[in-house]
Amino acid sequence: MKKTIDGKMVRSKSEAIIYEQLKNYGIPFRYECDLSVNGHVICLAAKMTISGKIGR
Repeated sequence: MKKTIDGKMVRSKSEAIIYEQLKNYGIPFRYECDLSVNGHVICLAAKMTISGKIGR
C-alpha cells in the first residue's frame, strides 16, 4: 500500500503517481469504485474511473 499526497491509500507506487497526476490536472475520477449497469452493480478490476465527456 502507498499513501498519496492527500492521504488516500492506493495499492502501488504507480497508482499513486496516476492518482496524483489526475488530481493535479483537475481530471474528475474515482478510485476503485463499483459500476452500476442496468441496476446491477459490477465490481471491476479497473482502478481509476474517469468521469465526464469524451472528446472536445
